[in-house]
Amino acid sequence: AWHGRLDNREDLARELGRSASGEDLDFVAAAFAKWRIGAFPKLRGDWSVTIWDARNRSLILAKDPMGTRPLFYAVTERSIRWSTSLEALVISSEAKLGLNLEYLAGWLTFFPAAHVTPYTAIAAVPPSSTVHVQERRVTVRKYWEFTPSSELTYRDDFAYEEHFRFAFTTSVRRRLRSDRPLLAELSGGVDSSSIVCVADALLKHEHGLTPRLDTFSYYDDEEPNWNERPYFALVEARRGGPSLHVRADSGQDLLALFGSPSELCSVPSELLRHSGYRAAFRNHFLSGNYAGVLSGIGGDEFTGGVPTPIPELADLFASARLRSLVHRLKDWSLSQRRPWMHVLFDAIRAFAPFWVVGTVPARRPPVWLDAWFRKRYRFALTG
Repeated sequence: AWHGRLDNREDLARELGRSASGEDLDFVAAAFAKWRIGAFPKLRGDWSVTIWDARNRSLILAKDPMGTRPLFYAVTERSIRWSTSLEALVISSEAKLGLNLEYLAGWLTFFPAAHVTPYTAIAAVPPSSTVHVQERRVTVRKYWEFTPSSELTYRDDFAYEEHFRFAFTTSVRRRLRSDRPLLAELSGGVDSSSIVCVADALLKHEHGLTPRLDTFSYYDDEEPNWNERPYFALVEARRGGPSLHVRADSGQDLLALFGSPSELCSVPSELLRHSGYRAAFRNHFLSGNYAGVLSGIGGDEFTGGVPTPIPELADLFASARLRSLVHRLKDWSLSQRRPWMHVLFDAIRAFAPFWVVGTVPARRPPVWLDAWFRKRYRFALTG
């Protein structure tokens, strides 16, 4: 069973010695038949897959390296059940569903670990990993890992920029392959604006992509420091396409928490899906028969949208390029109007063991939490 999008069908076809036509599932099945577990690192795209191996009566669950597609499983003495829907496993659970305190610790502070759910009896398949179930034994293994030692080296900044533009455009193009319209979140920031503008250029010059791309924007005219209308309006004027605007009022979230939604909310964040602007987005998505949503969420963290000296200075410090470190430390100190010792310490603390430099104040667990809970789940509570 395949859930996702395969991006390198042509490459797989050449390695498998077959035609590039057919469904994604056909290529995945052929790749597994030839390479077994070694097939998973070869599958480029966003996906999760379930394989029942009848020869040795074993079940294999796997997810792509980034883990964007959900896949959950629950093992009991009598059965194993799995689904892309956490809600389905909760409703049909054979065991008592206790609260997973590790998930709670992560949810209270940063993010829960990728392999946990709110329920002790249900787990999630981690990114870039396989879950192998055979004779009641459950084995979790990673099949792919980042290689920080690999490095791109170009002669000038233009080459790096060109490489990024190519990778970014390829990423957007892959997600535009659809026979139904797509919806793009547009905030007017660098990330979502870049996605929409690149998508428009691709749709103008290439065939075989989505028939239409619409945008969806939030605004709040009463919040001048947050209101995004002036920014997404510039992008809308350039593209001239249809867009839906919804006023984002944080007070609606509080009202939604006191409501009684008819649907099960299997994770805490779903409690707010019936609030005003979230419900408007949901209804618009369903009524428009959209195949998916393009979103810039996470772009700042991935592309460095917020200027910070830490990655550069930490790299210079770790590689002992002290002369460059002194010059750049001075520049960043003047730019941020902070003592250079403070800037340097922040950079070192970013990668040094916490038992050497201590935990960043913002990452310390709240003192009102139970002492046993803080000690038992200190890693989840400190990110």
